[in-house]
Amino acid sequence: MSDALKETPLTFVVGLPRSATSWLGQILGSHPDHAYLNEPDVVLKGDYPHTSDKEHHEAQAHIESLIDLRHPRAAGHRPVLPKSYRGPIAHRTRQAIIYGLKACERFIPALQDASIPALCDMRGIPRVIKSVSMLGRARAWNAAAPHAKWVLILRHPCGHAHSTRRGQASGLLPGKIPLGFEDCPVADRYGITRDRLEAMTESERLAWRWAILNENAMDCLEGVHVISHDVLAADPIGESKRLFEALELPWHQQVERFLSSSTAKDGSYFRPTRLPLKAANSWRDSFTEQDEVLNA
Repeated sequence: MSDALKETPLTFVVGLPRSATSWLGQILGSHPDHAYLNEPDVVLKGDYPHTSDKEHHEAQAHIESLIDLRHPRAAGHRPVLPKSYRGPIAHRTRQAIIYGLKACERFIPALQDASIPALCDMRGIPRVIKSVSMLGRARAWNAAAPHAKWVLILRHPCGHAHSTRRGQASGLLPGKIPLGFEDCPVADRYGITRDRLEAMTESERLAWRWAILNENAMDCLEGVHVISHDVLAADPIGESKRLFEALELPWHQQVERFLSSSTAKDGSYFRPTRLPLKAANSWRDSFTEQDEVLNA
């Protein structure tokens, strides 16, 4: 392990898509001492076996490259909050760059791959990395970064399936979830094969993906902190404080202000701004496929 990786405190926020990972990642990343990276492993995917812990050198190199990624998708998440390690002029300059890139990328597509400057020394700054792609990589990443802290957020399987099916129906998500998640010991444990998945309805496949990938993460991640989306939605500040305490992270009023602003109104499908209880419970009265999910 390189000195840069060894000396960088890491907190990974992981979960399935449509499970409030973005909201939870930003809650932890809103602390002024932390740098937040949103799904950097979507920009740099890494090419190594995900199910083995023997390839941890390649996984380490991958994580090292993610830590300092400057791509707007990873490092340009909004809102852009003040940080203790960056002075006020540097903060405002970086904030203007991020918002300017977002405003102009529609007219100049090349700006979508621009590099956002750090404008400060980032050595040793704690990183919060949010990912919805690494539950299948849990074994490799756990071996590569044994000093990291892990937070897994679980949404009710019907809530997860309902939100995904809404995205599919509106064209915001692909019509079928990609297979491949069955390539792990948990799927073998339950006798889930590609042929069986292909014969299922989409809601049944979503239920099995939920079960397989979440159980795989709990099997592989040492000391993982599991947080319930329903509990977080019911008491955002109280549950966030309990999580910070469990992770031995200091609480800060900036985190509380972010929580207040992020729960003040409904946002668009991909925005983490939500009326949390409404979002958590919307499936109960309107999801017609919940029996398929629960039976699976």
